[in-house]
Amino acid sequence: MSSYTAVIPVRDFDEYIHNKNVLPFLDSNLLLHKIRTLLRVGKISSIIVYTESETLKEVALSERGVKVLNRPKILATKNTVFNDLIVDVSSRIKDTNIILTNVTCPLVTPEDYTNAISSYEESLKNGFDSLITVNRVKRYVLDDNGPLNFRKEVDSRTSLKPPIFYNLIGAFSIAKSSSMKEWKYNWGTLPFMYELARLRSVDICTEDDYKIACALATLKL
Repeated sequence: MSSYTAVIPVRDFDEYIHNKNVLPFLDSNLLLHKIRTLLRVGKISSIIVYTESETLKEVALSERGVKVLNRPKILATKNTVFNDLIVDVSSRIKDTNIILTNVTCPLVTPEDYTNAISSYEESLKNGFDSLITVNRVKRYVLDDNGPLNFRKEVDSRTSLKPPIFYNLIGAFSIAKSSSMKEWKYNWGTLPFMYELARLRSVDICTEDDYKIACALATLKL
């Protein structure tokens, strides 16, 4: 099974930013920008926008070759359980590898997707079952109770090397549709962690995130 289907879940409702999915971005908007990025990825055979919104369906269908999949309204609210969404998507999109990707990470390039697909294919041969996007994090971390990965009694800047953590980025994931249906999730127990460049990992959750993404986009990093 070597086909790849990109699925873009979007909805009208957002708790933080009004009309987030169609905010202006470069010469279009976030949804169109994501679609046009994916259209430049040769290994992707199908692009599906998964939405309940008639407005977003119209935007998606303005690009040739893009399909829409009706998202049940019960799966487009602030109370939506992510597992239920995954079951719905993977039950209706069969016999393919699903690239689940978000419009809120607009700085991901066609090359990122292409390279990730190659990494995914190689990782399957080595026992991995899916791919997720991450950033490598090597920081001194505290919680409300104090240090988590260093001791104050030792000069942490020179004497201790903090362990490496991986920050999960919601840019995209890749897995077989049949596996997603079984897991009720978009990645499994042995995901390959694909490191995405930090400057292309901005995920728009707030107005500040949006401003940062727009500023970085103009730099053509």
